Amino acid sequence: MAFVSSKRIEAIVDMAENCRTIADIGTDHGFISKRLLEEGKTENIIATDISAPSLRKAENLLRDSVFSCRIVFRVGNGLQVISPGEADGIVIAGMGGQLILKILGASPEVVGKADWMIISPQKNIYDVRRMLPDLGLHIEKERIVEEDRRFYDHMFIRNGASEPYSEEELLTGRLSLTEDRDAFMKMAAHRIRSLERILKKVTDGDDRISVARELSIWKKVYTEE
Repeated sequence: MAFVSSKRIEAIVDMAENCRTIADIGTDHGFISKRLLEEGKTENIIATDISAPSLRKAENLLRDSVFSCRIVFRVGNGLQVISPGEADGIVIAGMGGQLILKILGASPEVVGKADWMIISPQKNIYDVRRMLPDLGLHIEKERIVEEDRRFYDHMFIRNGASEPYSEEELLTGRLSLTEDRDAFMKMAAHRIRSLERILKKVTDGDDRISVARELSIWKKVYTEE
């Protein structure tokens, strides 16, 4: 498969801090690994995937490149194939939020030795914000990326505590940490329209209350900003 970059990949690369070694967890085609090396973000990459056939896609992309001597491929589950202190930076993208939390929680020694992590949960973002403090992690900044009429949240996180999030912030994110306000506001407007459509169709009383409450929170954020 030919290499194809994207706004989501470029956002991750841009957010990454320069370091010695980055672990690209669930690398699949290896596109993120390739761009991190091309942009000089890291000296070395550890590209992992739980699926050997998926990992071969990355190997096929990178084995004949100028970066072949700077990347190691490992088949394994999450961070369990990384030793503590081996990776300065960690990237986990293209997965659901619950799976990302499970990966982080299963390898506290590896996470605790990392300087930074970038995660991009595809869903369950509320749960990610709520559970990160329980893992000893905090969000330092977030970036919203719009691609193919969908919005994706990239989180740059580190070890350490942060101020507790309000219920509203768990849902929408903390505006002070949002890098691209225009993208955030566009996502908020999109979410408002979606919730308004849902509210018209929901008949159950409890569901209507829940949707209406979420809608009011997003409208408040949108009008205040």
